[in-house]
Amino acid sequence: VLESELWPALVLGAAARVDALMLLDARMSAKSQKRWLGLGLAADALRGLGSAFDVIASPDADMRTFARAHMAGDATRVLAMPPIKALGALGTLGSSGRGARRQGGPLVFPGPWWMASCVHAAEMGLVARVAQQVRVAAPEAVTVVAPRHMDALGAAVDGLRDAGFELERSLILWSEARGEVPPGCAVVVDEMGVLSQLYAAGPSGVVMGGSFTPIIGSHNVIEPLGEGAPVAVGPNLGAAAPVVDALRGAGVSGLVSVGGDEPQAASEWLLGELQRDRASAAAGRAAVRAEVVAWAEAQVAEIEAVLRVGERVAKLRRRE
Repeated sequence: VLESELWPALVLGAAARVDALMLLDARMSAKSQKRWLGLGLAADALRGLGSAFDVIASPDADMRTFARAHMAGDATRVLAMPPIKALGALGTLGSSGRGARRQGGPLVFPGPWWMASCVHAAEMGLVARVAQQVRVAAPEAVTVVAPRHMDALGAAVDGLRDAGFELERSLILWSEARGEVPPGCAVVVDEMGVLSQLYAAGPSGVVMGGSFTPIIGSHNVIEPLGEGAPVAVGPNLGAAAPVVDALRGAGVSGLVSVGGDEPQAASEWLLGELQRDRASAAAGRAAVRAEVVAWAEAQVAEIEAVLRVGERVAKLRRRE
């Protein structure tokens, strides 16, 4: 069972039909934990469901502690494992270049550019202030803003207009842009499913959305880092904290923290990346990409070790 809610019929039905049952990448918010434990019958049901699993594996230390205390049966093994969802983004590795493919032909970034990725409406004010500071200090640089949801497009356009970009002159919609992006412009991404192509097109830096609002938490940093793009996160990592901590612990370069409500730290970091010459920037991207691939290979080995535990349980059951 992978990243699924604990549906009793699913869990108990699967346990009756297989030789070993595993709950992988297990997660439960603090709010859900309290909800389960707040009702006596629910707490008993949770223990019953948890006991159906031979292995409960999670990247979250708090979740593992909760599983041992309130879910695991006498025979249940509670194990640490890397986050599977984040590793899925590594399937996009291998593409690179100065352009991003799109309907109507590739959009080409001939000069330095940066992007704010997966930005929520509540973060757009900060992103606009960062864009304004970068525009003053590096007027040739291109700014790309990719809202997390399309209902934040209006906030993105309004924020960039407040930062001094003008519609139809220096503020362009992704769906309407063609060919080379003029220096000093801002591009608002108004289509879904293009982030991997943008990361591969070689941004000088990526400011990751979700991490600048306490409600959401950072979105996936693996995908841009896997393409070699340096990434800055804010103080609110949320569910991404185990991934960020693991990357930092492995010494992966290109991942920095830039504070919270003030744009200064983010803009100073971006300016340092934007001012690197092309050869230095390319070498930096190659180094980050290699570090992330090496880290991912180690994570895959850990996941395979967890799966082998389940395989051993299944073999023992078949012999009984």
